[in-house]
Amino acid sequence: MGCGRRRSAWARVRRAVPGAGGRYHLEIGLGNLAAYQLVKGDAARAADTARQALVIADEIGDRTGVLIALETLALALAEFGVAETAAWLHGHIEAAHRELGLVRQETERSIHDQLSSSLAAALAPQTLARLSTEGAALDARAAIAYALGAASSATSLEFASFASPRELTANGGASTQRAMSL
Repeated sequence: MGCGRRRSAWARVRRAVPGAGGRYHLEIGLGNLAAYQLVKGDAARAADTARQALVIADEIGDRTGVLIALETLALALAEFGVAETAAWLHGHIEAAHRELGLVRQETERSIHDQLSSSLAAALAPQTLARLSTEGAALDARAAIAYALGAASSATSLEFASFASPRELTANGGASTQRAMSL
């Protein structure tokens, strides 16, 4: 999708939302747009768009939408070279999918497969397993907060100063609240 087509798709999403069911449809449109941005190699825009979809999915209580946005965001972060963060999120996403018995649709499977491949290429197997296990232990609030903070930091090139998931949950949630406010 060329730059003009991407802008056109974005404009269509924004125009369609008021008549198509509001925030839920905006979340879906943003999620689709983030996937298209990833396909075109625009990880920065994909991360920002997936972050917007994640916020809306969380606000409206769309647990499946949260997981889809988290996985898209994790792939965008992996594209930035932030594989450890992506692995934590991947662990949470995998555990939640198993718990909820969700089945991925075609685009979701593609993103999942790309994320799995990217993580396998970037991390040693034991490191990937450890990070995925740690991510699986995160509750939904912590995973969302971490993803939002990581996306904000990664896209603004301040990632190195962001806390790990373990640090987010270790201090009684103060870091989680900080991440949610980003």
